[in-house]
Amino acid sequence: MTTKVIKPKGSSTNVPPATKSKAPAVKAKPAVAPVKPTPTKAKKPVAIVVVAAPAPSRIPVAVSKQAQLIAKLSAAPGATIEQMMSLTGWQAHSVRGTISGTLRKRLGLNVVCEPSVQGGERRYRIVASVAA
Repeated sequence: MTTKVIKPKGSSTNVPPATKSKAPAVKAKPAVAPVKPTPTKAKKPVAIVVVAAPAPSRIPVAVSKQAQLIAKLSAAPGATIEQMMSLTGWQAHSVRGTISGTLRKRLGLNVVCEPSVQGGERRYRIVASVAA
């Protein structure tokens, strides 16, 4: 019994595999004369109408941490750093930074810091500012 080997078309046994593929021939580009720019017509002015987009509806957060802090400091006894830390979940430096940067500087609130009567704790509270 004889076996017959079937080879795909176009394959030859005496051509090495590297030379089987045909490299694309490089074609020379024909010389083309440069194109002169054509004069353009003046375009008519177009009226641009700017329509103001409606302001996005922002729902104010009445129970934000800043609002809770302001409410706590507005009460007559005020609050200590520890009380504000437990209210907001912030660390002490974050509470002091909010008092200094946001409440005093940005919002213009008069936040005073006084030593507590009971001990060494300092109490912060918002007092009405005196008009000059």
